[in-house]
Amino acid sequence: MNKLRIAIAAAECADLAAKGGVAEWVLGLAREELARGHDVRVLLPRYEFLESLLPADARAHDFTVRLGLGAARPGTAVELYLPGVTPDAPALTVYLIDGHDGFAACRSAAEIYAAHSPERWVGFGRAVVDFLDGHEWVPDILHCQDAHTAIIPVLLKQIRAADARSPLKRTRSVQTIHNLLEQLKLAPSIVEYAGMAASAFQEMHFEYWGEANCLKAGIRAADEVSTVSRRYAEEICSSRDFGFGLEGDLALLRDRGRLRGIINGIDESRWSVNGFDYQQEHAVDEMLRIKREARASLLADWGWEDHDALPVVSVRGRWDEGKGIRHIVEHAEEIAQSARLLVCAWSVNAASAAGQMWARLGQIAAAHPDRIVVNPPALAAVDDTATHYLVSELLLMPSLYEPCGLAQQECMRYGVLPVVSRTGGFADTVRDGESGFVFDRDDGDAMVRAVQRAVVTLADTNRWKGMVEIAIRQKNGWAQRFAEYEALYKSALCR
Repeated sequence: MNKLRIAIAAAECADLAAKGGVAEWVLGLAREELARGHDVRVLLPRYEFLESLLPADARAHDFTVRLGLGAARPGTAVELYLPGVTPDAPALTVYLIDGHDGFAACRSAAEIYAAHSPERWVGFGRAVVDFLDGHEWVPDILHCQDAHTAIIPVLLKQIRAADARSPLKRTRSVQTIHNLLEQLKLAPSIVEYAGMAASAFQEMHFEYWGEANCLKAGIRAADEVSTVSRRYAEEICSSRDFGFGLEGDLALLRDRGRLRGIINGIDESRWSVNGFDYQQEHAVDEMLRIKREARASLLADWGWEDHDALPVVSVRGRWDEGKGIRHIVEHAEEIAQSARLLVCAWSVNAASAAGQMWARLGQIAAAHPDRIVVNPPALAAVDDTATHYLVSELLLMPSLYEPCGLAQQECMRYGVLPVVSRTGGFADTVRDGESGFVFDRDDGDAMVRAVQRAVVTLADTNRWKGMVEIAIRQKNGWAQRFAEYEALYKSALCR
């Protein structure tokens, strides 16, 4: 297709402001688009913690943020550049958008999604549109992520209908759903705060049980809507368990041909063993050798004998009830009868039910130090993920719902077989008995049986090596996904 100008608006981006999987997705897709010759730029809020990254001579663009209800204010977009993964790869242009004072209070990436000032996301979306509306660079596609940028397709649709002079009249919008749980529900007056007439509350489909639902309005206004796996695109139309109240709107989009699922890619240059040739003849044997070396000293530090035949079953990620943590805690001792359990988690809210489960897991680990370890210092940081994969045989992911998931694809690059629930992107990316093990969602007993199957398989050396070979040779990079995004953009441009 013709080379496009593509703007990606998001709350986070890896290498700058990363809180979750969206950050990896944004940077991975943007770099693949750049590699294909498209002109791609990312727009992020101007968080306070990014100020130190701005050079003194950073190029700044001034504009007016046309908020309503007397809230109009000066805005600024500052340019910075992320280098490519190789010296000859093009740099990625990033605009840091100052559209609301709430972002100046964000002092670390951990605070990106803090609950304070939720209207700041509407201010950010308004600022993105107003900046591009007066800028020399006008995108063909404006690609928005989750509820935090969902006001943008609504504003673009209004521009298309009412402002023939706007350069954005030809811009088409794509709204990607990474997680439906957060929908940005605000008071109806937020519509006027965004600079629209009060009548837009009904006309633009904001209305949701008396509140303004920004994600609902965004998906109804967008030219195309995508999710991050094919299975998840089906699930979110099926019931409230997955659609969280928007299943009717999503089913309508599906029936109109405006909803599709595209499996997340991963950055294979980022998620790889340093210097490892994944296509070499004896790749499996070499991978297993590297893993043995990596784990020897770490396991000794925890009192685990490396020559012990018990495999390491790992859990890694946010400690959230949607991740199936109840099943992990309830069955930890049962898993530990045939394996060693290594759990690294973050974002634990001590006052929540999840926090209570975390405390209970700590008690269980203290009673079984030879079999269960929780957040060891050498692996506890987010940056230690690759090392955690290297010391593991299995990665356990019992999510109740999972839009796509990245870890099950990343871990395969380190010779780890995922053990996953049959939901969302897990169902699309893990083949039971081939590249991993799959069990019925929200079923703790089925989870234990899947782990036990994996342990039995590990004892069959030839079969285990065969599965590891399938896993490490998987092609899950953005190059394998990008044709679907080009088709998505092409469809949006035809609207």
